[in-house]
Amino acid sequence: MGYPLYSPQVNNDSINYVPGAQLLTYWLAWMVGKAGSIPAYRVIQVGYTAIAAFIATVCCRRILRLGVPELRGGEGWLWNSFWYATLLLIATNPITNHFAHNMHADALAEVANLAAFYLLLRYIRPPPAGYWPPWW
Repeated sequence: MGYPLYSPQVNNDSINYVPGAQLLTYWLAWMVGKAGSIPAYRVIQVGYTAIAAFIATVCCRRILRLGVPELRGGEGWLWNSFWYATLLLIATNPITNHFAHNMHADALAEVANLAAFYLLLRYIRPPPAGYWPPWW
């Protein structure tokens, strides 16, 4: 206790990331009463990845709507399921994500990056009037 979070680089034990992801993960685990549980931390990390895969699926649909505007919003539940399952597999596969098995800050960083990309797609072109659901 009392050891600094950012120590000199010659020690090679300092955290290179801001502690936001770790603090949020700890807070979520603390909220469910599992603050000292490593499996709870891993479940939360997988939850971040599942959220990232969902946002990526929404981005895929948005890109498809930009490319083929005559498509309707209610069609393609099978494609949505396929995209979500594929993107979740890609995000949790140790070949494509080298930190998938570690409790690393990358899962929350994926959520933040994909949320920013989704906002970029929203900025490019808003959905047509009466399009449901409005966030797709």
